[in-house]
Amino acid sequence: MEGQKLLGIILLSLGIFLTLINFKLLPSSSILFIFAIGFLYSYYKFGRNIGFLIPGLIFVAIGVFSILEETWNIGGVYFLLFLGLAFIFIFIIHTSKLPSYGEKYWPLYPGLILTGLSLILIFQEKTAQYLNILIPILLILIGFVMLIRGAQKSK
Repeated sequence: MEGQKLLGIILLSLGIFLTLINFKLLPSSSILFIFAIGFLYSYYKFGRNIGFLIPGLIFVAIGVFSILEETWNIGGVYFLLFLGLAFIFIFIIHTSKLPSYGEKYWPLYPGLILTGLSLILIFQEKTAQYLNILIPILLILIGFVMLIRGAQKSK
């Protein structure tokens, strides 16, 4: 009987959600959140299996990106940012609690790489004219500091 109630709630929710999408009250990309909710529910329901958490958070990342893309026309670079943040949240929610080193930190590698790359691309996209000035000044400052430290060590 409980399974029948759960199925009824799922079908009712899905119907309401699809109706809101059809009447353009919700963006069409919000259907991704249905999949995300299903995977995240399964993650908590079936013993915190990471096989449900990974696609759930990736669907959340794709859904957030799609809604922001439809609403504010953000660039595709932000997709990498949201995907990287999804992997960082996988670490925070699941693997940070694991005892072994190898299994514990693996989501941080793709998460930090994707997030870092996206931030570099966003910075480059937004401030391309300033990079032509900023990089030479930064190199001059680093060189100046290295010369001063070298002169102080030789005394």
